[in-house]
Amino acid sequence: MSVPVRTWKGYGYGAALCLLVALAGCDQHGSVERAILHQIHRSCASEHPCLVRVRDNTSFSWDKAFFFNDATTEQERTNALGTGDVGFSELQDQLVFLRDGRVVYQESEPTNIEKNLKDQIGFEALDGKNFTFFVPDVVFQVSVESGPDGPWYLLRPTR
Repeated sequence: MSVPVRTWKGYGYGAALCLLVALAGCDQHGSVERAILHQIHRSCASEHPCLVRVRDNTSFSWDKAFFFNDATTEQERTNALGTGDVGFSELQDQLVFLRDGRVVYQESEPTNIEKNLKDQIGFEALDGKNFTFFVPDVVFQVSVESGPDGPWYLLRPTR
């Protein structure tokens, strides 16, 4: 028995991707990112350098966090976390927090594979990887970056 396959003939992959993004609600920041953005908007206009500690913007206990950018594959995420966790979201940035090796909180963040969005937060990744990890005491220096839709923010760990 064959099942008819519907195609997007005439619309292209761009239309399909736009529909997928709209249905996913990608324009909403998670609660941790909203708290970090609030701190950045409140502090960075007057403080130079502007410093942020993610721990100050979470209401739960964690001992390690990961930031996965939108290019991270599901296998990369699983290998980095060391757990068979569910929650991978393709083409989205994700913040994942662990406590004792178990995921305690995660949120997917708005992204655009072609450009950085206004108020998007990114974390500097090293060694050409699509992700980074950090512990609660890490302090990040905020770099305000220019984007076609407005500023976005790159967080770099202070050493």
